Amino acid sequence: MTSDNGLKQLAEIFYPNPVYAVGGCVRNALLKMPAYDTDLCGALTPEDVCALADKKNGLKAVPVNPRIGTLKLLYDGKSYEYTTFRKDNYDINGGHRPLNSVFTKDIETDARRRDFTVNALYYDILNDTVIDPVGGCKDLEKRVLKTCDKADITLSQDGLRLMRLVRFAAEYGFEIDADTYSAAEKNAVLICGISGERVRGELLKILSSDKTAALLFGIDGGFSPENADKIAEFNGGPLRGLRLFLDIGLAKYVIPELNDCSGFVQPNKYHKFDVFTHIAKAVCYSPYEIRTAALFHDIGKPVCFKENGNMYRHAAYGMAIAKNRLGQKGLKFPIADINRTLGLICHHMFDIDGKVSESKVRLFVQENSNIVPDLIELKKADYRAKGVNDDECFPAVKMNKIYQEMKREEVPFAVSELKINGNDLKRKGCKDSEIGETLKAVLKACANDSGMLNAEAQLEAALKLSKHKKD
Repeated sequence: MTSDNGLKQLAEIFYPNPVYAVGGCVRNALLKMPAYDTDLCGALTPEDVCALADKKNGLKAVPVNPRIGTLKLLYDGKSYEYTTFRKDNYDINGGHRPLNSVFTKDIETDARRRDFTVNALYYDILNDTVIDPVGGCKDLEKRVLKTCDKADITLSQDGLRLMRLVRFAAEYGFEIDADTYSAAEKNAVLICGISGERVRGELLKILSSDKTAALLFGIDGGFSPENADKIAEFNGGPLRGLRLFLDIGLAKYVIPELNDCSGFVQPNKYHKFDVFTHIAKAVCYSPYEIRTAALFHDIGKPVCFKENGNMYRHAAYGMAIAKNRLGQKGLKFPIADINRTLGLICHHMFDIDGKVSESKVRLFVQENSNIVPDLIELKKADYRAKGVNDDECFPAVKMNKIYQEMKREEVPFAVSELKINGNDLKRKGCKDSEIGETLKAVLKACANDSGMLNAEAQLEAALKLSKHKKD
């Protein structure tokens, strides 16, 4: 393992005190994978490092969290996070942040406060040597996730480590050590003490874990929905991650409705898998941008069936569940993301049998143009995840064909795209109170009438509509 010259020069500033690259950058280097951030650590305290920076040798140290010894180092145009070797003491409820920290000069003590052995590897930059205090290299070779300290101690300290355990298993296809797995099950409830934003961050990484998996396993073409099954064969990706999320017991506290989906059998004429497996596969087959919608698209089926004896209105139930779990009392997704996800869930069953008339589909596309491309992808993923179809999803192909035709025809998808506006109607004597509704009616007429795509026809239609309202 080698480092760039800038990093070596930075390490020379610390000499004779060694500074180490640590964690994911070392792990990924040993796996011959890229590392996107380089974290540093050493025995020097924040005050010691700031004193080095004050000597004007090109190093700038910015305090981030002095209580736990964290600095941001700026050197040679790059940014690094530096932490002093330490031992952490946590709240008994498993909160993410330690109550207090004690600095140490012992690298093994620092290693044992970390989560998993494969993340507790230290690279001595100047000596070009990997230091392995807790057996991470062996576990990396065996492809095993194991805690740095006793499993129950490590996982009871910080509930977020439970999500990270699932995420790393999904990204790297690693098995989980038996003691670690048991401790994760035992401590699953601690996820309740972690903020929604942090849980959301790890969940999104689990949903996109095939990015790392495809790179690690050298799958030709990298990630694509077409390669999702190959990635799953390597024990990686969202299918594995979501199953662990469920089996370890985390879903019970984050998205409990997923538990009801597990083992919920669907008619085998249309579905090969239970609802949970179908959902997980739909996630794998979806583009990254819509995976949250894929996760919730059929989650309402069990409760819908329980209350109605059928699943016809499962999209409405799914929307209610998603709104609750993604909202401010749950995972705290941004409002715009929630609304987009709800729209996709709401409409994923539109024209499910492909029998809706073209004119109605054109109106639907116009009214929902902001989500139509994503909806087409969700329909395709949903169809493929049923496990009983080898052909293309006809309703998705049909919608895409109509959508592309409408774009080529330059059909307006919003009032702002009309060839006329409110000022044009005002000049013709229309009242302010009727302009908005009149323009919406003109827009709707444009969806299926090619003669309505010029300004003259739109203005004429608007005036007729206005006159009709007056009469």
